[in-house]
Amino acid sequence: APAYVSTPVRPWPRRGGVGCASARGGPTSALASAAPAVPSVTAGGGGPRWYTLRIDAGHTFRHVTNGSLKLYGGIPNVVYGSDHLYYAVLDGGNFKNTIVDDAWGVGMFASLALEPSNGHPRISYFDQINNHLKYAEQNANGLLHSWSITTIDASGEVGGNKTAIALDNSSSHLPHIA
Repeated sequence: APAYVSTPVRPWPRRGGVGCASARGGPTSALASAAPAVPSVTAGGGGPRWYTLRIDAGHTFRHVTNGSLKLYGGIPNVVYGSDHLYYAVLDGGNFKNTIVDDAWGVGMFASLALEPSNGHPRISYFDQINNHLKYAEQNANGLLHSWSITTIDASGEVGGNKTAIALDNSSSHLPHIA
């Protein structure tokens, strides 16, 4: 099922698939649709125009849950998943995506925070197979980017499967996860 998110940023060329949509002047929200990507349309007789851009293709996404979208310097950063955890960032006119956690059944209910100083992503997400709460942080060393993955709660008693992450205002921007 394709998933679309909307954001009040510049329009992008229309494509299809799992993607981002932009409504000029529209509110920030997230939605999921089982329908294929549609051409740009005007909603409600003169409302905002919607543009879609494919984030990911080639996977069969089943039971995709809400993802998370954050802007850094006006550039969309997105996390999503159900079979694995994925991270995508708009680079030029296309999204560059990567598998953050390739374990099976992870990435559902992902939540994204970006470090204010450098835009590095921090992600909380649910491991459906083991009923664990997990955390991923991107590490940068020059041009090499790697991910540190930590299981936050391995009790198997995670109270629900939705996650949320925020960074505090300290110099190290410590994550707070619920």
